[in-house]
Amino acid sequence: MRRQKQFNRADRIGLLMREEVERIVSYEVRSPLVNTVKVTRSELSGDLGHFKVYYAIGETTADHEEIQSVLERAAGFVARTLRDTLQLKRNPKVRFYFDHAYTRMERIDQLLTDDANSRSSDQHDP
Repeated sequence: MRRQKQFNRADRIGLLMREEVERIVSYEVRSPLVNTVKVTRSELSGDLGHFKVYYAIGETTADHEEIQSVLERAAGFVARTLRDTLQLKRNPKVRFYFDHAYTRMERIDQLLTDDANSRSSDQHDP
């Protein structure tokens, strides 16, 4: 029988931090540019000092450099809010990264969906 992976403290706190960052970005960062930001994944260092947040962008006219700039300016606020909300001993260094892999995956998924839809419509035509 295989043992299930045990989550360590950093894993549990990292999950809480990701959920909190999603909330902060959605409701507390005061920029309309981040309304379409979706947190795709995150990584917390073992010492809880560095927190990488990867994001994707939904439908928007802004490019990811503009949104990256807003998120970089908000990183200190996000770190302080994480510390206060989760009662951490110190501010983690929060960094935001555009998730190119997620964007490529979404594009591939869309192409596959379009292909499947076109094949099903071809089968129904007499």
